[in-house]
Amino acid sequence: MKIPKHAKKVFSGVIFEVYQWEETNFDGSKAIWEGLKRAPGVQLFVKTKEGKWLLQDEERPGNKRYLLMPGGFMEENETPLEAAKRELLEEAGMTGEFKHLDSIDLSFPRTEWISHFFLVTDAVKIQEPAFDPGERIIPVLLEKEEYLKKIQEKKFLNKHAKNYIQALD
Repeated sequence: MKIPKHAKKVFSGVIFEVYQWEETNFDGSKAIWEGLKRAPGVQLFVKTKEGKWLLQDEERPGNKRYLLMPGGFMEENETPLEAAKRELLEEAGMTGEFKHLDSIDLSFPRTEWISHFFLVTDAVKIQEPAFDPGERIIPVLLEKEEYLKKIQEKKFLNKHAKNYIQALD
């Protein structure tokens, strides 16, 4: 469900914006509906110059540890490529060759969210990571076979990663 153009923004947070609008129900009554817009994000498949694939063992306050791809939210006025480069540098201290694979709509009822997927090849570490205060990230470098297994597991957080396996050859 897309948020209608006539919806009014009632809150802006760091990650979400909340919108409200009046909707006519099936019985003709009126009701206030709400929807969220999530900041667009980037998700990165990263292959190092040595041929290893990067995942992150990550922890945040109040959450369990989890395994995911490098990535994050786009900042205001930032292009997907700029965000991808910034996120890889911040989270892994790396740079490389970036190829935009796809921009997909990950929206679900009453929430709009666009994510941009990139393949990064020939990645090399050029500096120490600069983690946010609420992040603990441990890089996990894997051979391709193990990497492909991990990104297809149910507990892996980047649920759409398995859709791009063919692009990783």
